[in-house]
Amino acid sequence: MIQFQMFGFQHWGIYIGEEEVQLIHLAINATSLFSVVEAMKFKVRKEKIKDVQGVLKIAVWNKFDEKYPPLDPVCVVKRARHMENKVLRYNPVNANCEHFATLMRYDKALSDQKHKNKSVEALLGVFGFAGPLALQALLGSLASNLDYL
Repeated sequence: MIQFQMFGFQHWGIYIGEEEVQLIHLAINATSLFSVVEAMKFKVRKEKIKDVQGVLKIAVWNKFDEKYPPLDPVCVVKRARHMENKVLRYNPVNANCEHFATLMRYDKALSDQKHKNKSVEALLGVFGFAGPLALQALLGSLASNLDYL
């Protein structure tokens, strides 16, 4: 897993080789605040590490390796490449870029950032954003559907 330290948050991706990383990016296409909240999605993209915008520092950090056995690296890359161009709902607490990266590496959607994002979840709740449970179910479904890779 590659950690990109940005201003005020971390962005995560999966290194897939040839100086490329599989990342998720928010893809908001909305005309009002309500539709922004409803339309919070991310798209999985392949990008050169050097082209990732807003990076302060980059590190290889497979931070859950001691707690969870990582999948075979070839399998991780296949899973990440399989997800390219997929668009999924985004939630900073239950389905963020770290959840994506850990799902690819460990077959478990994990994130330490969720503790930092509780206030964001509360704000989304004010606008009636009901996506967290649905997205967590979707991520779980993706994990089981990717077993064959």
